Amino acid sequence: MKLWILLALACADCFAATKVWVAHFTDSSNWSDPGNWQPAGVPQNGDDLIFEPTAEEPSPRQDMHNDLVELRVRRLEFRTQGWSLDGNELTLLERVGRTRILTNVCGATSSFTFDCNLKLGNLTVIDMYHGTVLLKGNIDLNGNNLGLITADTIRVSGQITGTGNVSATIDSFTSGSIVFEGAAGNTFSGALTISKSATVVGEVVFDKQAGAVVNDALLIRSGTVCKLARAHQIGDSAAVCISGGSQFLLEGHTETIGSLCLTNLTGDTQPALVDTGGSTLSVQGDIVAVNDSLLVVPTIKGKLGLPGPAIVVSRDTTKTPTNRFIRKQPVAISNPP
Repeated sequence: MKLWILLALACADCFAATKVWVAHFTDSSNWSDPGNWQPAGVPQNGDDLIFEPTAEEPSPRQDMHNDLVELRVRRLEFRTQGWSLDGNELTLLERVGRTRILTNVCGATSSFTFDCNLKLGNLTVIDMYHGTVLLKGNIDLNGNNLGLITADTIRVSGQITGTGNVSATIDSFTSGSIVFEGAAGNTFSGALTISKSATVVGEVVFDKQAGAVVNDALLIRSGTVCKLARAHQIGDSAAVCISGGSQFLLEGHTETIGSLCLTNLTGDTQPALVDTGGSTLSVQGDIVAVNDSLLVVPTIKGKLGLPGPAIVVSRDTTKTPTNRFIRKQPVAISNPP
């Protein structure tokens, strides 16, 4: 019986079609209205959906309502600004964003807002090169990985739940930002990796009003800047790893983590950096620093709290005494009573 259900779902997705939204601003906003689509008909599982002004409808209605139940879409492509979707939970199978080609990679702005909950049915990428993405509903990873990519702005204000990994990438020649915010903390089990392309200036900001952005592991890579806008944005037992000249800036906000690792590789020109901005970073477990660079040193600036026994380990392959972090040998440290 289970095999039959899986085959039925797979077959349904095999007959995917491409539909373009053509509802006039005076028409209904419902996705279930066959006349709102070209070719006419209600979206089916596995379909690709495109949203843009067309010759048939140059002024389409942009506030939309998903009144379909358990719809699974392969791709959603928003090609202009101002689109929004509310209603029932929507399952994503592959990609949301505007397809990047040579003619639009630095061209027209597009933007969209999800006011509905999302579920992943497969590895999914939400990619916005030029424009703003607002993810206001909850996101159920459902055992899959989520990629967030932007050269502009993505704001995630809903809860991320379920099991899976999340990556947040700034991919731009200029700047960009990804902000995790909202009233409730994320509960997903998995790692959050933040990174950027080689030439950009961008940042990832943690600004949850309550609860944590990530609870298991935070990986800060490729020279990315990760900032805290509030205290207690990371789970108290989370592992935090900083590499590739990345920066973890507490901006004066208190934080507690499980363990800390800082790594500088041979080609790094900037240190793997923690800067508390005058607050205290409490590390409940081990602190490890690895330095393979002749130019920079893994660095902690500010106040470091060690509420329990910890091992501070430094490995330096440069053989340069001035490039060693803390000590060459492991040291057991605990706060005085």
